Amino acid sequence: MNLPRQQQGLSLIEVLITAVVMGFGLLAVAALQTVAVRGNYTAYQYTQATNLARGMVERMRSNPLAAIDGDYNLKAGTTPSAAGKDCKSNTCTASELAEWDLADWFAELAPSDFEPGTDATAGRDTLPDGSAQIECLDAACDEQSLFAVTVFWDPERSGRTGTGCDPDNDADLACFRLVFQP
Repeated sequence: MNLPRQQQGLSLIEVLITAVVMGFGLLAVAALQTVAVRGNYTAYQYTQATNLARGMVERMRSNPLAAIDGDYNLKAGTTPSAAGKDCKSNTCTASELAEWDLADWFAELAPSDFEPGTDATAGRDTLPDGSAQIECLDAACDEQSLFAVTVFWDPERSGRTGTGCDPDNDADLACFRLVFQP
C-alpha cells in the first residue's frame, strides 16, 4: 500500500506571493511616512506664521500711538523700508520705533528678500516666500479699532501670488490672520 507523500518545504509560488504581499506592505509604510513628514512640515509652517503674527501684535501693542497713526500699515506684497535708526541702542520716537519694528520683523519673515543689516536673522528661512499685510480694519483708526496682521507664504514654493487666503484657490498663498485691538 502506497501512502501519500507529505509535503516538505515551500513551493516557489508561495514564496512569490509572500514577497509580493511584503513589497506592497513596505510601499504602504513608505507612503505613510511621506504623508506624515509633509503634514509635520505644514504644521511647522503654521506654527512659524502664528509666532510671527503674535510677535508683530506684541510690538504694536507696545507702541499703540504709532499703530493708530498707521505707521505699522503694510500692504500685501510690499517690503517695508529699511530702518533708519537703530532703536535697540538709541531713543526713538513712536514712528521711528514702528519703522524699526517693521524692518526687524520683516527680516524674520522673509530674510532672503530683506536684511536690515543685523546678524541676528542671518541664515534663517522662516517661511518660504514669506510676506505680510498689516492693516486697520476701520476707516478711521482709534483706540477701539481692530487691526489685522496677516502672514502669507508659499508652502510648496510653486510661485503662487494670490492674497485671498482661499485654501481651495490654487493661486492663493497659504496665510494666517490675527485680528486684535491694541
